[in-house]
Amino acid sequence: MDPRILRSRRNLADAILRLSADRPADQITAAEVAAESGVNRSTFYQHARNPADLLAAVLRTELDDLRERHLTRLPGNASPAEVTAAIGVVTLGVFEHIDRHADVYRHGLGPDSS
Repeated sequence: MDPRILRSRRNLADAILRLSADRPADQITAAEVAAESGVNRSTFYQHARNPADLLAAVLRTELDDLRERHLTRLPGNASPAEVTAAIGVVTLGVFEHIDRHADVYRHGLGPDSS
């Protein structure tokens, strides 16, 4: 993937996490995220429809990466103990993720978020 796209994606993710730690994502504008991330507003819209969607995608990606690292790489013949241990690691990782982004989760994605 083009390094500029990766850089923009990383900058947008960092920006939405910073901004949404202070207020709900539905109260943040695309222009604010673009300015905070150092990209053009049109670049923002190449990555997300709105700030709440961007935040949801960033959080989902972090959680998917955690699952990928620990669960999908288990061999097909993994023992129950290996599966249990991997699930424990993922569960701990989810708690750490929530703790790391506690302010973001407190504010939520907006009134329609689950």
